[in-house]
Amino acid sequence: MKTIRVLAALILFSLSWAKLSCPDSPPMDTKSLLQEITTQIKSHFRDTRKVADLLARDPSEVLSELKMYESDPSDKVRNFAYTLAWRIGITHAKPEKIRTQVVERLVKACGDSDGLVWQSASRRLLSFPPQYFSDKAKQSIRSLLTRSGRQGHAILLAGQANMTDDIPAIRQILATTDDSDYWKWLRRLALARLGSREDILYCIQRVELEPRDVTRIAKMLHGLGYMRQPEAVLVLAYVLDSDDYLPSTKNESLEGVAYAQYALDILANILEGFPVRARGAGSYSLEDIEKARAWIRTQATVSFTTEPTTYWPRF
Repeated sequence: MKTIRVLAALILFSLSWAKLSCPDSPPMDTKSLLQEITTQIKSHFRDTRKVADLLARDPSEVLSELKMYESDPSDKVRNFAYTLAWRIGITHAKPEKIRTQVVERLVKACGDSDGLVWQSASRRLLSFPPQYFSDKAKQSIRSLLTRSGRQGHAILLAGQANMTDDIPAIRQILATTDDSDYWKWLRRLALARLGSREDILYCIQRVELEPRDVTRIAKMLHGLGYMRQPEAVLVLAYVLDSDDYLPSTKNESLEGVAYAQYALDILANILEGFPVRARGAGSYSLEDIEKARAWIRTQATVSFTTEPTTYWPRF
């Protein structure tokens, strides 16, 4: 027993001495850290701690070093580069115009040849309110409106960027393309976002008349959140007040997620001053739901958030 204790003491002493004699190495510079991360990505591995390190650094420096990876031959590396740029835009409000730069890069990514890259970028752009879409970004969106296969996403971005001058072009695309009901639905949502009364009423009615509960509550309600219209908020408030549940995905005889969970999550992400922090549908307590119901009943008018959010509609 004594021998074991002595050995243990020697091991601890050796470890302590090694730590003292080999102090922590200085942090890697941003360029080297990005090189290491992108090499790991190509090997199907990523250390999330290193990504967190990058997010804590000067955003202008990281974006500058990140630019070269936006044209990397690997679609995974390009997607990482744009995803990290998005996270920088969400995380940092300063220096000035950092979010505008990020939006311009993500709009550029919407022209990428790889579906994973451009579809992810187009969804993430829905996190940013219109004031961060520069004239340069809007011009790139106009180019996407004429590009086959990208028009549905581009129209959503035109709505997000509040490109009201482009309403005639959007209506023309809607009239001349023979796409699925899904893509036409997205285009009507964009026009509703831009304030078209006809399309606001159409989208609300489309949601209310959808017979499939899961489609109506878990998917189409997000469209109403995207619209950012007071009339859509009234519908979301009505769903928030509901005591109904979707069926369980595992057993249809059991209750699944409450309708109110979906409505609360959307409202928490889009309304200024909402009393419950957004955490995702299914994660809210009964107290959260009651607090949200009480608050929305007292609001004669509502204001939409002007800050970026990690939320984007899941159409």
